[in-house]
Amino acid sequence: MSFPPPVSDYRNLARMKKVEPEAAPTPTHSSALARLVAQSPWSFALCVGLLVCLGASWRLATAFSVPALASDDPIGLLRTDPALIYYISERIVDAGGIPPADFRADPRVESPLLTDLPGMFTVGQEFLVAWGYLMLGGSVPLHVVALYLMIVVASLAVVGVAGFARELTGMRVWGCLAGLLYIITAGSYRTPGYILVREDLSFPLFALHLYLLARAARVRSAVSVVLAALAVTLALATWHAMSFVFALEVVCVFAWYLRTGDGPLRTKNSVFFPLVLAIGSMLVPVLHSKLFLLSLPMQMLFVMYAVPRLPIARRSGESGGNLRSASISLVLLLLLAAGCAALRGTLAPGVGDYAHVMDMMLAKVRNLGRLPTDPNELSYGARLLWQGIFATGSPFLLAKYLGVLVLIAPLALLTQVEPWWRGRRADADARAAVTVALGVVTLGLALLVERLIALAALLLPVVTVLFLASRFTKRARAWWVVGALVAQMLVALVAFDHAALRDWYHPIVVQQLGGTIRYMQQHLEEEGSVAADFVTSSAVLAHTDHAVVLQPKYETARSRARIERFVVGLYHESPAAFAHVLRSEFQARYLLIDAGFLRGVRYEAGLRNDSRAPPSNTAAYRLLSNSPSHYGKIPGYRLLYASHEFRARGRAPRYRLYDLVADGQ
Repeated sequence: MSFPPPVSDYRNLARMKKVEPEAAPTPTHSSALARLVAQSPWSFALCVGLLVCLGASWRLATAFSVPALASDDPIGLLRTDPALIYYISERIVDAGGIPPADFRADPRVESPLLTDLPGMFTVGQEFLVAWGYLMLGGSVPLHVVALYLMIVVASLAVVGVAGFARELTGMRVWGCLAGLLYIITAGSYRTPGYILVREDLSFPLFALHLYLLARAARVRSAVSVVLAALAVTLALATWHAMSFVFALEVVCVFAWYLRTGDGPLRTKNSVFFPLVLAIGSMLVPVLHSKLFLLSLPMQMLFVMYAVPRLPIARRSGESGGNLRSASISLVLLLLLAAGCAALRGTLAPGVGDYAHVMDMMLAKVRNLGRLPTDPNELSYGARLLWQGIFATGSPFLLAKYLGVLVLIAPLALLTQVEPWWRGRRADADARAAVTVALGVVTLGLALLVERLIALAALLLPVVTVLFLASRFTKRARAWWVVGALVAQMLVALVAFDHAALRDWYHPIVVQQLGGTIRYMQQHLEEEGSVAADFVTSSAVLAHTDHAVVLQPKYETARSRARIERFVVGLYHESPAAFAHVLRSEFQARYLLIDAGFLRGVRYEAGLRNDSRAPPSNTAAYRLLSNSPSHYGKIPGYRLLYASHEFRARGRAPRYRLYDLVADGQ
């Protein structure tokens, strides 16, 4: 995807040729390193490589700060998404590095249903980890391979950031500065130390896509356009949330297209961008199952390609943009959206896999980002998603994780008001305007969804160098650069507190979960699936031979419905009725209770957070109780194991494993 070339002014060009070039200014305020980087492409590559090493070192230091990660035994370390990724990686390892025979119909992930693993999940990182493990001959534990390999891969995001900034500014020094700002921004380090997180692969691919896209806008060759499209296709294939990130990018490009009347897909080779995406959406199972071909970004790309080629829309407007072209584009987009919605309803009636995301975003706008006191004001999908890293952000969090970039982004936006107002069509204006718009929009949305801070940390270093490169005298610019770097480093040093990482791998939690899993490995019969919450289920899946009924990735309506049935049944039905649900609907033999986690889902179950305890006639009242007389003796539930680590400290066990015996026993 590339923007059309600017209209040449040959009279001005002729006058420019007659002007003698000015003598190069004496570089009194630029360092020797800056001059070297500016003069040599190899020094630029060396500088970026050094930044990759620094970022990886910082991530390694974070991992080494958690004692639990020094273990060669993964049992107890893996829960929720990482444990699911670990399970899929193990399956690929067992198959010799290729998809296993039941890859498209796995019987264990959501028992008793069959699961199309690459169709339901963004499988990609798993192959990378499995191949790394096999290359080492199995001499290093799989989770250790995953930890070190993905630290290196995640650090490669700086390559895309630096290359993107270098393409937009035309100077290698600014590319290095953007890369340096990226690695000293706290928001760039959401995942260090966590074993197996999908964005560790998807983010570097998206950053590479931005760099290749900016390059394609300059060189306009077929190969450059194909590479930019391939990079974003791989990013989309390796993380569910990337589809929304890409949608933001295309929306900003589409807004510029509407404003100027010049489409970024007007050049001959630009057709390869939507073409590669369309082919990818059919070949990649998860994109095919989500009907990405019918998504809003694909609709916008089609409009930007087709409308400029219509005879009625070929005539360009004045500097304010082509109103006729914009009107035709919007009408066509509305027709496409309606047609795609109808086709989607025919191909996958009533699915709505991503409906919970829209529900949550609309609810956040409606409630100004505040979680309603009454959970029944939200759909279950919105309640399920509105937690943890998807909680509402705040100005404090933005300042903490993004530092001075938060202050510079609005200034950069002011510099783009004039191009947006006038609808200027110069190629450099288009790339800068869209980049700044994307960065500022992401920054605003990070106030609604905390997880988007990581995306803002990827974009705002580039936005910052665009602002610094286009303003100030050389002396003033040097002071701004030094001030921004010093301030950003100071903020980062304060913001890096890794408390969440240490809590996740807390020794007591690791010991309790590890002890529970080992008991299951040694004492449970091989037959019989396990019912547990979606966080703990994947740990059972990864380390035992038992199937589970829930899994942590609820990007499908089917998975959310199963989680809702489990949670609502726990908090609203009697112990006998809940046991019947587990045995009949889920066909589960065992029940594993994580009391610490399940006490925190009462809001999702429809109970107010200020309610003191579940109703006394519910399964939650007995199963989550701290009293052995309540959780230890329940008709229909035979207690097999309780995590002894907590009992040794005089506290109720967090993990309780039950055999769901027949009624009346």
